[in-house]
Amino acid sequence: MIRTLLFILCWLSALQAMPQHPSDNLRKAITLADAVFAHSLDTLNGEQRLSFYYDLQLQRPSTRIVSVWEYTTALEAVGSIMEALDGMRQLEPQLYETHFPRYAARFHSLFMGMDYYKGTFRLNSYTRHQAEWSPYGVNRAHAKGQAQVDGVLNVYDDQMWIVRELLRAYRLTGEQAYLERAEELTAYVLDGWDCTLDAQGQEHGGITWGPGYTSKHACSNGPMVSPLVWLSQIYKGKRSRTIQYTLLPDGTIRTQRVRKSSYYLDMAARIYRYHKQHYLMPDKGVCHDMEGGGGEVAYHSADGKTYRSHAPLGHPGGKPYTYNTGTLISGAADLYAATGQEAFLHDLQQIVPLSYSFFATQRGTLWQLPYKAGPTDASPSGSPWFNDVLLRGYMAASPHVQATHTYLMRAQQTLDYAYAHHLASPGFLPADLVGGWHADEAPHADTMAQLSFASDYAMLALYRAQL
Repeated sequence: MIRTLLFILCWLSALQAMPQHPSDNLRKAITLADAVFAHSLDTLNGEQRLSFYYDLQLQRPSTRIVSVWEYTTALEAVGSIMEALDGMRQLEPQLYETHFPRYAARFHSLFMGMDYYKGTFRLNSYTRHQAEWSPYGVNRAHAKGQAQVDGVLNVYDDQMWIVRELLRAYRLTGEQAYLERAEELTAYVLDGWDCTLDAQGQEHGGITWGPGYTSKHACSNGPMVSPLVWLSQIYKGKRSRTIQYTLLPDGTIRTQRVRKSSYYLDMAARIYRYHKQHYLMPDKGVCHDMEGGGGEVAYHSADGKTYRSHAPLGHPGGKPYTYNTGTLISGAADLYAATGQEAFLHDLQQIVPLSYSFFATQRGTLWQLPYKAGPTDASPSGSPWFNDVLLRGYMAASPHVQATHTYLMRAQQTLDYAYAHHLASPGFLPADLVGGWHADEAPHADTMAQLSFASDYAMLALYRAQL
């Protein structure tokens, strides 16, 4: 009883510190995103060239162009704003009518502009020989569809984040092209799942960082769980099927047509289990970054065809970044919502409070997540976008873990403090939301950070409206 009363008091205190109206958050999100699109996005000839940062001293964007990873953050910020506008439509109909159509158009332009990162190549994977794929490469090309994407020039996690944003946009707009592209990329990502078998006949599992790598990362597994659950929900009750490739103990490859709803959900659970078992530090509630080693990518021949071989890896290690834990939390929340299995709820109740205790630091009256990498491998590490992923996880877990309310309201207070004290012309926030702009650092407003803050405000707007 005492514990419940303390929670209610903390929750009411947090509510008092929030904006009077959820739309305050949404307007700030739009202001931040519009500043980026007005000053750091070149739309000449429909090319959608997004600058890496904005120089506050020179008042101009950098000539350096973002990789596809940073570009995807633009899709996320726009998607988060669209999601908030849609969710608050009855509360703020005028805001919806003014901004939803233009943000839907913005998303479509960004989607089309992504073709400059797109390329085509052939790949020998664990179950396919010389399959042709068209993923997004790390670097932008000078012409659509001409990006270099072979070997290490594309990574699976970039495709995962794009799938996530395309599915959100599909749910909001009904645009079939978004769903079709999301499923093409999903098939490519799942083709990277290590389905080779160990001595006991069990799958090794896990997805390498990319087709040109042997290392397996938390970031190349966790981000795919939630999108797979969403795809399962889209096809729930429908007869739509896809082809599943399975490596049998005798080395042969079985193909069978399976229902998309069950296949996607099964793969979500398998990837989640791999992420949890291989990267989670249970006593801390945070994740290792990766499993390295394995040498060069190796292949073997079977029936005159070439396939990828399993690469033994070392123990997990690397910095505990906020986003690797955030994707684990989001995955558990979505899997619990889809299956009702208590194991996922138990994971949420254990991981959420432990992770916040590990990552959050009190600075005066404010609480802050790490905005840069820590000095040692054991240090809490993050960035504005990494923290955005963790906050998404807390929001997904909020119906099941009471403490998330406090964590999210603290994030709200810190964002509002930065917006009130550190907002720089023409509308950018520093990575250090509490300390502000550092005199010993270049006066650069990182584009990815600005879009992350816009997404944070939009997500908090929707969260606030649903309380």
